[in-house]
Formats: sequence, C-alpha cells, structure tokens
Amino acid sequence: MKKIYFILLCFGLCLACQVEEDNQIINNPDSLNADSPLTGLLKRTTQNPTALDNFIDGSSKIKVEFPANLIINEEVNFSLTSFEDYFSLIQVLENTPIKDTIAFSYPITVSGIDYSETILNSDNDLAEVLAESQESSEVNCIDLSFPVFIRFFDATNSFLDTQVFSNEAQFFNFLNAESNEDLFYDIQFPINATLNNEFETSINSIEDLNTIFQELDNSCFEPLLYENVASGTNPTDLEMFTMFISDGTFQVSELIDEGEQIADYDDLFFNFSLGDAFNGNIIVQQEIVGDWNAFLDDGVIVFELNFDDSFYGELDDDWDVVNYNETSLNLIDISSDGESSSLVFSKIN
Repeated sequence: MKKIYFILLCFGLCLACQVEEDNQIINNPDSLNADSPLTGLLKRTTQNPTALDNFIDGSSKIKVEFPANLIINEEVNFSLTSFEDYFSLIQVLENTPIKDTIAFSYPITVSGIDYSETILNSDNDLAEVLAESQESSEVNCIDLSFPVFIRFFDATNSFLDTQVFSNEAQFFNFLNAESNEDLFYDIQFPINATLNNEFETSINSIEDLNTIFQELDNSCFEPLLYENVASGTNPTDLEMFTMFISDGTFQVSELIDEGEQIADYDDLFFNFSLGDAFNGNIIVQQEIVGDWNAFLDDGVIVFELNFDDSFYGELDDDWDVVNYNETSLNLIDISSDGESSSLVFSKIN
C-alpha cells in the first residue's frame, strides 16, 4: 500500500511540474498589449506605406502597385514601374501651374495598409475599395530589421509561445489582428533598425525604442512624398496672367465640350481689355460681348468668362488655367458630375 501511495505521490508531483512548465509564469514589466501606446507606434511603423503616393490616388487608404498607367490632365500618358518614377512624375506635375488631374488606365492593382492586394477594373471598383478600407497613419522614418522574435503570454503572465516574424507585413498583421487583443507580448532584444534611411542602430530595450520614437522629426509622422497643388499660388502669378491675357489678340484653336468638338468660334478674334485690377471686357471683332475676371481658387488661377450673348454659351464658364506661354492659353473645366471641357486659345500677336 505504501508503494502505491508513493507512486501516486510521484505521479502527482510530475504532473504538477508539467503543468508548471506549460504555464510558466513570466514577471515582465516591459510587456505590451493591444492598448499599449508603443503597439500603436509599431503598427504605424510596420504598416504598408499607403500615404506615400497620395498625390496619385488621393487617399491614405491604398497604395498603387507597380506597374500602373496614369493619364495626366486627360492628355499625358505616364507609366509607373518603379519608385524612381515617382520623381519623374512629380517633375511633370511641377511643370504646370495648376492642381493636376490624375486618372488611372485600368486595370490597376492596389494594396491596403495590411498589404492585401486588389485588382481594380474601374472607378466604381476604386470607390468600393476606398469605402471598405482603413485609413493610414504611418510613420516612415524607422525601418525595423527582421527577423524579430516575440514571446506571447496571457493575462495571468502564463507563457504561451514564441514566434518569429520575417517581415513588416507579418508583424503588422499580428499587431492588428482582433484575435490577439487579449494577448500580452514582449520583444526579444536586441533588434536593429535603420533611421531616416541613413544609419543603423541597435535597440536594446523598450526604453530605447520609446526614445527613438520620441526623437523622430515631425515630418516622419506626415509621410507625403509630394502634394499635388497648384504651383501658381501668389498674387504675382495672377498679375503675370492678367498682363499676358490683356496684351494681344487670341483665337480659339480648340474647344471640346464634354467630349464634343466645337468649331463655332474658330474664325473669331478675341481681345481681353484690362479694367480695374484682374478683370476687364471681352472684345470680339471690336465689339464688347462680355466681361472677364481672374482670381485664385485654392491656388489655381481661374479665368471667368461672362458673355452677354447665348451664342457664346460653350465659352461662358469658370475655366481653370492649365498653363500658358507666349503663343497659347490652355484651360479646363470639370463639372460637378465629373464631365470635363477644354479650351485652347492661340495668341496670334
């Protein structure tokens, strides 16, 4: 009988040891969970950088994947095949004084902040993806080096598992998963990181990691590569435009009204006399037929044409100035329903 008791006692002790091993208690003051501020910063650091190309897609929710074909201001085709092409595109946009329009030549592939990719075949597909996607809040000046090792444990500090993450996508999706909201984790230091795309540093503790985030420049939290705004944003540009438009005679060389080419005005000669400031009369064949006004709207020069006669109805509009030079003036108008019209004046003297 004593032997039986002894055997049962030994079995119980072994079972207790096994249970203790499987439920190892970890006393870790540096543990993190889904609500930790540092978790939020790590998510912003490892998410897909979808804000970088906002000047192309107009949204921080998606990133346009390479290759992609774009249409600039309804007339210039541009192919994106690599990161370097961003800077070539920016140069194209900088060469016009307006806020440029960028459209997609479908199909295109876009990705969300969780790196998932979707093929889009139309503007409707794009609108649906944007409606369902999460907004970006990325931080772009710190790049973690992988692999990164993480230990997981539950609310009782019981050890659960160790996992290795090989890239940013894996790490972000772990941090972002709702199923992991009740988990606690700690990072196995040291880890390496590259700061500002320039130098590498070794991070040895939670305190080191917090310090790095605290010392990042404000620009790291506003990761826009370029802002697509009009380059003519000061009164001097408006003055130059009024000097240009009021000096010489113009002729309509092209008018496309919502896809239809109009030739009604090709044989007429237009002069724009200067009035008090950025306005004046419209003169056709030495007769005043209306008035014009120029002003800035969100940095874009607007050339407002008001005619007294309905004959000029296709010209009577608020036109955005695309560009102008010694010989021509290019104008565009986009209606509330997305239809566009373009007007080109040639300067003949």
